[in-house]
Amino acid sequence: MFNDILQQVQGYALAAWRRRWLALIVAWFVCIAGWMAVERIPDTYSASARIYIDTETMLGPLMEGIAADMSESVLSELALVRRSLTSRPNMERIMRMADLDLEARTPTDEDNIIASIRRNLSVSADRGGIFTISFTDADPQVSYNVVEAVRTVFVEANLGASREDLTSTMRFLDDQIRGIEQQLADREQTLTRFDIEHRGFLPGANNYEGRLNAAQSDLARLEQERTEAIATRDEMEADLARMVQNLGGMEAALSPRAARVAELETYLTELQLRYTERHPEVILTRRLLEREQVLLGEEGQGPDGTSPLIEQARSSLNRQEAAIASYDQRIDGLRSRIAELESLVEQIPEVMHERRRLERHVGLIRSNHSSLVDRREQARWAAEIDTSTEAVEFRIIEPPAMPREPSGPNRMLLRSGVLIGGLGAGAAFALLLGFIANTITTGQRLEQVTQRPLLGMVTRVRLPAQQRRRLAELTGFALVLFGLFGVYAGVMAGLAEGPLATLLRGA
Repeated sequence: MFNDILQQVQGYALAAWRRRWLALIVAWFVCIAGWMAVERIPDTYSASARIYIDTETMLGPLMEGIAADMSESVLSELALVRRSLTSRPNMERIMRMADLDLEARTPTDEDNIIASIRRNLSVSADRGGIFTISFTDADPQVSYNVVEAVRTVFVEANLGASREDLTSTMRFLDDQIRGIEQQLADREQTLTRFDIEHRGFLPGANNYEGRLNAAQSDLARLEQERTEAIATRDEMEADLARMVQNLGGMEAALSPRAARVAELETYLTELQLRYTERHPEVILTRRLLEREQVLLGEEGQGPDGTSPLIEQARSSLNRQEAAIASYDQRIDGLRSRIAELESLVEQIPEVMHERRRLERHVGLIRSNHSSLVDRREQARWAAEIDTSTEAVEFRIIEPPAMPREPSGPNRMLLRSGVLIGGLGAGAAFALLLGFIANTITTGQRLEQVTQRPLLGMVTRVRLPAQQRRRLAELTGFALVLFGLFGVYAGVMAGLAEGPLATLLRGA
């Protein structure tokens, strides 16, 4: 594979060599045309100025930690001003200061001049605080005028930028602080309303969790008391049964007054289940019952018609039943309250999460407010320092000077490039002709084209006369080629004067 490629390259090189005179003619034509074009390029002159900006004042170390970092802020402002130099107002001012507006007759001419200034102007800075301003133009006076104008605009813009920026910064910080203070007041009010509306969910006395624990304790106590009351009732029932049995099971028919007493006792029990002891209906019924019991005692008969002891035991048993029913009612109410409190306690994590979110928001706003207040204080110190001292000192390291020698174009490089391009163009032209003509230069190429085996090759034998003619032709080719290099050497040596200069520059 490599041999095939090498043979193909050799074939193309041989075909190009056979057209070497055409290649040399093309090379001469391209080189002469190129050198003429290079010599006709007008000279350009570059003027430059270097400015050192000193931001390290004596107040810097003294105000460290109190006022803002002046060197960093000033350098950032200088970088901003450097970028703003190419703005339309600054470009128009530079154009007028350099007297370039005298060449403009129409707005289009002004636009073209401004575009040219932007294109050829360069403002660079290094970390040492040195700014370099350079401008390139065909007229050395214009280059000098533009650099001087840019230097003036740059210094003046930076002298006023600091104070204007501090004023706008103070105004911006004041507006931001007022807005954040309003936000902080609103958020604090929201947090206060939240605490009031959800105080039962929040830690503290009498919250839902504490109420639940208290209610559970009360429920356990009431259930214990109810159990004891039930045990007491069972004992009272057993005592009553024994009393009735000891009396021989005598049970007389109840008198109307005894029936009245039993009815009042039943009604009183029902009232005690619904109302407290201070309820007017309970008080009235108890008085009626006491009066009927007194009258029944005067008759010498208990409510059951047998004995006041049995009647008293039954009355105590009824009161015990009423007490147990009261326990049941209170226990049911407590259980409902506990279920309600448990439902509320389950919401405590969600409420606490929401409150922590509100606290974080309030804390963030407070932090931002504190930071802005600190920055406003730093800006105030910086403003006082800026009004009482010069934070920036400009030193002209290298003032602009009228350029005496052209800075461009780099004709040496362009002339060499033209020579290389001309030789390359001639070689490419010869190769193209050989490729188009599809010349067969080797036996292998002949086998590929004819698809027939090559039996042999006849070597060409040149006669002495033919050899002399070939030698003369090669000598002439070399002389013409060296002549091209001689012209190149003359051009590079600066000898293109007189007729050659006239020819190349087209005077």
